[in-house]
Order: sequence, then C-alpha cells, then structure tokens
Amino acid sequence: MPVPTLWGWGVLIVVFLLVAALFVAFAHPFLAVNHPLGGQALVVEGWVDSGLLEEVIGAFRTGNYRWLVTTGGPMPSNSYFAHLYPGVSTYADLAATALQEMGVSQDSIVSIPAPPVPLNRTYAGALRVGSWIERNEAVLSVDVLTQSTHARRSWLIYRQAIGDRAEVGVISKSVAFYDPDRWWTTSAGVRSLLNEAIAYVYYKLFFYP
Repeated sequence: MPVPTLWGWGVLIVVFLLVAALFVAFAHPFLAVNHPLGGQALVVEGWVDSGLLEEVIGAFRTGNYRWLVTTGGPMPSNSYFAHLYPGVSTYADLAATALQEMGVSQDSIVSIPAPPVPLNRTYAGALRVGSWIERNEAVLSVDVLTQSTHARRSWLIYRQAIGDRAEVGVISKSVAFYDPDRWWTTSAGVRSLLNEAIAYVYYKLFFYP
C-alpha cells in the first residue's frame, strides 16, 4: 500500500490546517445568516432562549411588521414553563403569552402551534405557518427569527414549506451562552455549530418534503 512521502505529508497537513482555518472563520457567519425582507409578518420560533424575547420585540417594532407569529410544538409536561404558565402546552403559546406580558398587543400576535411529531419539528411548524399564509392573502413575505446557527436551516426549511405562497427572509439573533466570534473556545459554541452544520447538510442533501 503506497504511503505519502515526507513532502506529501507536509502538503496534507497544510491543506488540513487551511480547511480548518476556513471552517473556523466562515462556518458560523454562514449558519447564523441574516437576510431580512421586512415583510408583513415576523415569525419567531417559540423555543428560542427566553433572553432573546426583548430582541424579538425590538425587531418586530423597528421592522413595522403587522403580525408577530409564534411557532413551536408541545412542551414536556415536566417543563419549568408548564408549571409557570398553567394551561400553556406548546412553545408557540408560551412565546405568545410571554410576549403579551412584555407589552406586545394581543391583536398583533398569532400563535400557530406545531403538531406533535418526533422528527422534522421545524418543518412541521413551517407547514402550519404556510397554511396560515394561504388563508391570509395580505401576507406577501415573512421573516423568520431564530437563534444563532439555527438560522440557515430554518431559512431553508421555511422556504421549502411555504413555497411560492410568500417570500421568506431570516433573522439570526446571538445567544448569551457563547461568543459567536470565538465559538470554538467553548463547548456550547462547538456543539451548536457542529449540530447545526450536520443538520443543515442533511436537510440540504437528503430531506425531501
């Protein structure tokens, strides 16, 4: 079995280091993409970190959206939030309730719970949003707000689910538990990026609606 020469090993190491450096430099900005359209509705994934809700409200008000749509499937029955908000059983309703308590008008909020599915939860929620858009012809475009590296995948999935019923933009908001400019220095940053990179490749190459 042929093996590389010393020169060959050197070239392989340099190529590996170059690829690793490019990944570190560009992977996070690629996954945490921002491409807002400023349409009629801002869609927020209800499971996002509760610390981002202030930024959700800021984006909703500065973007002059008509509707603030919350999505998300069932919460675990033993969830802390299930005890904090009795009667609230989905992340969509949880986010809607919290946003109302923070001053958003009830008339502006549309809660669209996702069905209880074991896989492809984001897609299931996006289909429900697509059905709502179909019933509201005034909605020509939406922006999906989610956290950090989940943005690229959410953007892809919502465009697949909504199709030609509306244009879809995306807004990524940074989370507090790691520095996006130094994501590789913390386990939370590494897990977030690698999990989302693998999931994005799966949806891009192997998922067929």
